[in-house]
Amino acid sequence: MIRKQARQRRDYLYRKAQILKDAETGEKRAQLRSALAAGKPLDPEIARDKTLRKDFQYDQSKPELSAQEEMDLDDEYSMLSGVSEPRVLVTTSRDCSSRLAAFSKEIRLLLPHVFVRTSYDSVELAEVGPRMTMRPFEIRGGTLDSKEGDVEWHLTHYTRTGRKKEYL
Repeated sequence: MIRKQARQRRDYLYRKAQILKDAETGEKRAQLRSALAAGKPLDPEIARDKTLRKDFQYDQSKPELSAQEEMDLDDEYSMLSGVSEPRVLVTTSRDCSSRLAAFSKEIRLLLPHVFVRTSYDSVELAEVGPRMTMRPFEIRGGTLDSKEGDVEWHLTHYTRTGRKKEYL
């Protein structure tokens, strides 16, 4: 537990340092942009920065965010970054379409950490979700003509961006 907390602390400090460094570079870009727009002479510190001048043409399309705005952005993978592999759960109905069956086989081959549900008696989705730190969400199948269709439940990781609801 102590190693995990130390790793998370290092990861947090590294990300925070990167954000502050990017914010400082953003402030320099804003000063450069305002000096060029107003026709004023550049600050000597900015004028000496060769990488800032070289990358200025590419930086014009990037929106400028302050350090606080950068920190407010959701990072849904922050809890998983380098700590654990994401877990994938592939569930299908017993009589699924051939395209869905082919897709689930491809996913099982591509992703190494896939939990495959074998039968209804062996595992319930409500049991698997908390163990894998996942939450269910609903996909409704249907067409534009007919809203009646299959209802599928899928499990995704808990994230700060997702709404947490109890479906099961």
